[in-house]
Amino acid sequence: MTTLPWTLRTPGLVYAASDGDTFTAIDVMAVTDPRERVICRALLQHTLALLDAAEPCTTTGSSR
Repeated sequence: MTTLPWTLRTPGLVYAASDGDTFTAIDVMAVTDPRERVICRALLQHTLALLDAAEPCTTTGSSR
């Protein structure tokens, strides 16, 4: 496991690049490498889908 080069003191989103050495606090700044942006975007979309799927269902049976 690689440790972050800084200490998180509040909740935040950190993207660890595929090189294993580059970390970006993506809630503060965007990933700049085009390939890493594609990977980061896909991970965020996947994560949001998981969060949406975990939402409690309403009385109509749909989420939210």
